[in-house]
Amino acid sequence: MCLDFICNYVSNNEDDSDSDSDSDSDSDSDSKSKKNYKVNKYAIIVSISDYLYINDLSYCDEDAISWCDYLSSLGYKIILLGDKTSSYGKYNITTYAYEANIRLAIKLISDRINKNDKFVLITSGHGSGDGKGNSWICCLDENGNGVGEYSDVELKNDLKTIAIKGASIITVFDNCFSGGLLDEIVSDGKNICAISTCGINGFGYDVSEFKHGKLTYWFLVKTLMTNKYNRIEDAFKSMIVNYDGDDQDKPLISGNKNLMF
Repeated sequence: MCLDFICNYVSNNEDDSDSDSDSDSDSDSDSKSKKNYKVNKYAIIVSISDYLYINDLSYCDEDAISWCDYLSSLGYKIILLGDKTSSYGKYNITTYAYEANIRLAIKLISDRINKNDKFVLITSGHGSGDGKGNSWICCLDENGNGVGEYSDVELKNDLKTIAIKGASIITVFDNCFSGGLLDEIVSDGKNICAISTCGINGFGYDVSEFKHGKLTYWFLVKTLMTNKYNRIEDAFKSMIVNYDGDDQDKPLISGNKNLMF
């Protein structure tokens, strides 16, 4: 699967009815245009269980299926980036989760997104870092020698292109060391909220009992999918009371906690 596949996918799934074009005259006010504007919702889900060069995980594909179920029910247009062998239920991957493909997908959404639109980034897979706050997402092409390592600084810069458009951003990272991503990501915008499965030196876990990643199970399956919340902070607080583990292995939330999916 090539990069052009993402371009074609996004183009073919664009909604042509972002606003009401049936105005009575060219002199309609800006307030009417704003009233008729349809908020677009975009999501990128990155899910990797079967890596090419490093050890595999078990339930990241199940995480992706649950997130696709939830976000599609809310009207999100989803780009799903996965691995080459996992099954994603009724969902087909848009393309493979190479670092270049993930970054291109963000760029294509950035090119299309507008003020007041919503963007969600979900990642489930390996993560790594130096334990001092410099963290990265291990993409499908992670080889242990720097290739396929989507760093906190790179991610911050990519998401900034969406933030400056005035869209809201929610990110959820079910990756080890992902607490090291948060400070960078939320530093450039008042409409960004980031959640990690652990601290800067912590771990996320596949849980066979739940057949999901631990964060995805407690935050998505047992919280978001079972109750209605108006603020992401309320959902997070409801989830965290049931979450066991050492402090570094507990989820974190940062940024604008009044946002919601």
